[in-house]
Formats: sequence, C-alpha cells, structure tokens
Amino acid sequence: MRTVPRDGPPDVVHPDIVHPDVVHLVALRGAEINRAQAGRALELTIDLTGLQEVGAYHVEIVDANGRTEWSGEATGSGNSRSLQIAKKLKNGQHWVRLYSNAVLQREFGLRIE
Repeated sequence: MRTVPRDGPPDVVHPDIVHPDVVHLVALRGAEINRAQAGRALELTIDLTGLQEVGAYHVEIVDANGRTEWSGEATGSGNSRSLQIAKKLKNGQHWVRLYSNAVLQREFGLRIE
C-alpha cells in the first residue's frame, strides 16, 4: 500500500490515504494484459502515438461481457491522456476503449485482481 503525507512533515505517512493504481496503456500487438489491484481507484495513462490529434477522446471501460462499467472524456494534448477513475472496478477482465468522433480507435486489455 502506498501512502502520502497529510498534516505533517514529508516523511510522515498516514495509512488511511491510498494512491490510485497507475496503469500505462500502450498499443502494441501481442502486448501483455495490463493489471491493476482490485478495490482501488485507477489512474490510466493512454498512449496516443500514431493517432491523429483531436481535442477530446471518449473512453469507455467495459467488463468481459461488454457491459459498460465507466465512461468519460479524456482531454489534453500531446501523445497521451491521463484519466482518474474513482470507481472501483470488479475483479476480472475489462477492456478500455478509446473513441474519437464515435469511432473506436484503440482497445486495451485491463485485468483487475
């Protein structure tokens, strides 16, 4: 469990504050499934290398049956977008889908354990 300081010097940590699991999603054929811990919020960084620059991307996280677990907009600039996902996803296989102009651009595997 990673913790951060609160109301004290930087070297004091409090176990009641937990950082989200950080997952970097990169589009590579044959890439390993990304993994995150169950019961934690997520911070996703999505690599956009090779995609045309657009103002906003729509991101959807679905479970193994295709049911939407979370959706929202990812904005920013450059070759990546970061998202904070406060919802704690259920254990199992999930897919992170990246859309621009309602067209699926990329899909990343995400296993919650």
